[in-house]
Amino acid sequence: MTPIKPWVGVDISKSSLEIHIRPTKVCWATNTTPGELKELSKQLKAIDPWGVILEASGGWEKRVVEALRKEDVPVIVINPRRIRDFAKAAGILAKTDRIDAAVISLFGEKMEPEVR
Repeated sequence: MTPIKPWVGVDISKSSLEIHIRPTKVCWATNTTPGELKELSKQLKAIDPWGVILEASGGWEKRVVEALRKEDVPVIVINPRRIRDFAKAAGILAKTDRIDAAVISLFGEKMEPEVR
């Protein structure tokens, strides 16, 4: 049996990240310091995801994308409106950082966006 490759959703705020992995539903938070981003990139590379999805967030995503690309982790930046529309269509109306990260990873699993 072929192992299932995960999708990772990352919700970004100015100084922290909320990470959610599907289908395992493992989640945690981390900071956006250079050291934390490097460690996160190594952790995500080790799980070999289909993709790590984040919303475009006014430029805050750039450091995260750069750190992930340095480790050759497939990263996908999505327009936040697409994620919000997806959440509404799925009936997920609550909005916290943890819920947002879960919705982003669910979006990846269901929509399978292309890594660019």
